[in-house]
Amino acid sequence: MPSDGSRDIAFGRFRVDRRNRMLMRGDAAVPLGGRAFDVLVALAAAGGETVGKDALLDQVWPGLTVEENNLQVQIVALRKALGDGWITTIPGRGYRLAMTPETNDPPAREAEGKPAIAVLPFINLSGDSEQEYFADGMTEEIITALSRVRSLVVIARNSSFTYKGRTVDARQIGRELGVRYLVEGSVRKSGDRIRIAGQLADVATGTNLWADRFDGTLADVFDLQDRVAASVIGAIGPRILSVEIGRALRKVPESLQAYDLVLRAVPHQRSVRPERYIEGKRLARQAIALEPTSAMAHALLSSFAWGQVSQGWVQRGDAALAEVIGPARKALELGGDDPQVLAMVAHRIALPGGDLSGGIALIEQALALNPNSVEALTNGAHLYAYAGDTERAIAYVEQATRLNPLQGNFYRFLAVAIAHFGAGRYADVLDATARVLREAPDFSPALRYRAASFGLLGRIEEGEAVALHLGRVTEGMTVAWARAHLEFDMRNAFRNPGVIDALCEGLRRVGVPEA
Repeated sequence: MPSDGSRDIAFGRFRVDRRNRMLMRGDAAVPLGGRAFDVLVALAAAGGETVGKDALLDQVWPGLTVEENNLQVQIVALRKALGDGWITTIPGRGYRLAMTPETNDPPAREAEGKPAIAVLPFINLSGDSEQEYFADGMTEEIITALSRVRSLVVIARNSSFTYKGRTVDARQIGRELGVRYLVEGSVRKSGDRIRIAGQLADVATGTNLWADRFDGTLADVFDLQDRVAASVIGAIGPRILSVEIGRALRKVPESLQAYDLVLRAVPHQRSVRPERYIEGKRLARQAIALEPTSAMAHALLSSFAWGQVSQGWVQRGDAALAEVIGPARKALELGGDDPQVLAMVAHRIALPGGDLSGGIALIEQALALNPNSVEALTNGAHLYAYAGDTERAIAYVEQATRLNPLQGNFYRFLAVAIAHFGAGRYADVLDATARVLREAPDFSPALRYRAASFGLLGRIEEGEAVALHLGRVTEGMTVAWARAHLEFDMRNAFRNPGVIDALCEGLRRVGVPEA
């Protein structure tokens, strides 16, 4: 790109001398190649705004068709010349030059709120060049699977593969790609056996967040690829979410953005306490006020409002009911192509919204977009339980548990309890609700199904103890309330006849007041 004779551009300690095509640090010239200098001029002329990759390619290589890797090489050269913190990668968009020194964590800014992740080429440790294709394929499978998670910014294959065969410090890669997280791995073949190892690192802290290994045979090599990719997604998602929530909690209130508020709200879903649901709703409303187009914020507001209803903490006709359906439909309008949003709102569309088949269709749409969505599998299990498809409900719970065995079990196993109750397997309900209540002892839905199952099995004394606890958790709990909740709040949730009558009869037998 020829010099246009314009005046110099200064930033921090540096000066871009466009007339003489030189980069100066004070009075000293900084060695820089011609293409790298042209990229720098384009970024500096933008005055701190993001410059798209296509725009840079057009300006630096006018009239030529070049691969994006050429631009990446020049960006790396610029970062070496300028030092840390000056050039920020905006994943999926382009690059930005800081016009003042920036020394805090670049990756935290580069994803513009959402965490960014790169999957580095898996290393072939087999000593067998024929396995190179498998190592590359494993990397691509994981990139593809991660790309379905809308809460992550995933670096494209072309950028990740520039590091193939190179030994580069993780922090440097984080700076160059603008990511917080790196997935690395290896493939080793011995005879007809293959072992795949993977790990997730937080480049900002240098800590490993997850590591695992997987074994299989050459005969099922592609099935093994799928299994590893699914397991990696199931493991990585919750760990990144946990770290990101920690980052949001450490921020001062004045600096919070809508995404931070959503992250702060998420943990309140895991605690069955009235004040936590109230705080979750407050954070979701605040996020909506800052960013009305945040589908996740609307979905969370609906979730917390429904939690208050299902626990029996609001009176029928309370204003909280209005925040169940409206925000769910708004979230669907704004994020109908986001599998996480689809999974979150499907329950509200299906039950309080009165469209069970529509809710199930949303679950299947979410799973088509992301087959490894633990949330879609879990919420789908609930809907299939109400629909009377017991075996599919249980299968979905088992699959979700394989993907993420450490979180969400209390809500997940409530679906198992509901499925068994609908099928009349009351002893199995007791096993499932015991698992739920170990994690969430005040979870009212589980207490209701457990108390009723004891009653229907004739184990009255044990059922009375559960009913007493239920009465403390949900003040004013009655058989009439339980019936109205299933028939009115959830629009006759059970599709098999007689299930609601059985629940009410079981509660009646263990002493829950009629009205």
